[in-house]
Amino acid sequence: MARPLPPGRGIMIPQEDVRSGTLDDISTQNVTPISLDERVREFEAGLISWALRVAGGNKSKAARLLKIKRSTLGDRINRCGLGRGQSGMSGGDTA
Repeated sequence: MARPLPPGRGIMIPQEDVRSGTLDDISTQNVTPISLDERVREFEAGLISWALRVAGGNKSKAARLLKIKRSTLGDRINRCGLGRGQSGMSGGDTA
């Protein structure tokens, strides 16, 4: 059975969306700032959710999919605000 790819794989940015120039150029454009930390947290939460869905909610298996320790996965689940009943977590794994 084929597993779904994690989010973010294969995303292409069109050339017209890539702007050249210096930081001075940006200040004169109509650009809305974004929070890198918030975007990274969203991306991380998406990957964790994917791994938990693929692993059927089993945190030990999800951690192996993400190539991180089970304890690290637990810390990151808390940091991303993913709680019980979300992201495919079924609640059974205590390993």
